Amino acid sequence: MGTLIRHPEGAWIKHSDDLVRFPEIQKRLLRSGNQVSSVCTPFRREGKNVVDEILNEGVMQRLPIKGEEVAKLDCRVDKD
Repeated sequence: MGTLIRHPEGAWIKHSDDLVRFPEIQKRLLRSGNQVSSVCTPFRREGKNVVDEILNEGVMQRLPIKGEEVAKLDCRVDKD
């Protein structure tokens, strides 16, 4: 869904079969190893439900991100 904002042609070149296929692709990626999962969709079937299914399989576990794991960001704004 989020992609459609930048690529509106996606609505015409994708098919309903693709929407069924994408969650399965996401599950294969998650099963492959350590991941940070982030999706740009409001649909649970493409985000939360995918992650919950993998967690329920016992393949992965949810861990909080620690402050030292996140790179420091420079939030300054340059003004001309």
